[in-house]
Amino acid sequence: MNSAALVRLGLTMMAWAWLVAAEDHPATPAPLPQDTPLPQELVGRWRILSERLFYDKGGGGALLAATGANAAVTRLLELGEKGDWSFGGSKGKWSVSPATDEDWKRWGIGAYGPTRKLVLADWNGGTADGPIEETAQVDFLWVLYRVGPPAVQDPGTAHVKFSRAPGGGGHPPTEGKK
Repeated sequence: MNSAALVRLGLTMMAWAWLVAAEDHPATPAPLPQDTPLPQELVGRWRILSERLFYDKGGGGALLAATGANAAVTRLLELGEKGDWSFGGSKGKWSVSPATDEDWKRWGIGAYGPTRKLVLADWNGGTADGPIEETAQVDFLWVLYRVGPPAVQDPGTAHVKFSRAPGGGGHPPTEGKK
């Protein structure tokens, strides 16, 4: 399907990004098996706090439209108790695993403290993941994923930071958590 046909269908930049991102990028993480119970402190609704696209060639820019009737920043990421997630019309399975040195290299970020990562299977036709920032509770979730033309001018990695949505649920922190 050519880009003119997509425009006629009225797909948004975000929806198109979901269709094309990460399909052939070798750095996309593979879905991880769920060996342990899901951490219930992540269950609930999360809102976009910030988003940014970092181009492979250097530089960056905004990723999502912040205004308009269909503004993607109003969508909520919902993490279900049984390992299901939804974001707008997209859905898949989520899990948590340790953040490794390889993850930090792939993300292009120096390790700054988080020891766990959120993994979202079936995000943009692949898998997205990112650090879980936490103190005595889960403070922020990051979702990092590949995106490319025609959704954006040049290929790069999207960095989306989520915070707990008002009334978004959640559970008390796990005992022994820092």
